[in-house]
Amino acid sequence: MNTFFYEGLSAPNAICEGAQGPNMTRTATNTLHSYFDNLGIRMPPGRAEGSEDRYVYLDSNGNPQQIDICFDNIPWPVDGLTARTHMLREKNVIVIYRMVAVGKTKGF
Repeated sequence: MNTFFYEGLSAPNAICEGAQGPNMTRTATNTLHSYFDNLGIRMPPGRAEGSEDRYVYLDSNGNPQQIDICFDNIPWPVDGLTARTHMLREKNVIVIYRMVAVGKTKGF
């Protein structure tokens, strides 16, 4: 098996729709929908057209919950080239940055 590492390449920006999540330090490209459209990829529906970064589901109690996501690239520890060594490599991840209850009225 050949392993190739591309040293010196800059990591891509995070990709979010709207604002990036808290504690995300990488610059965010805030055009998730148009980014995928330009690649010819049709996104799953998510919450609505243009809000594919949001997904609503029912929790175990039947209450609607919404999660918001971004795609990011972070340093990740992987096995090194010699035994018992590790190194950091940039890996792609989905960041869940917000989980909120949907449709709740204050006072209940």
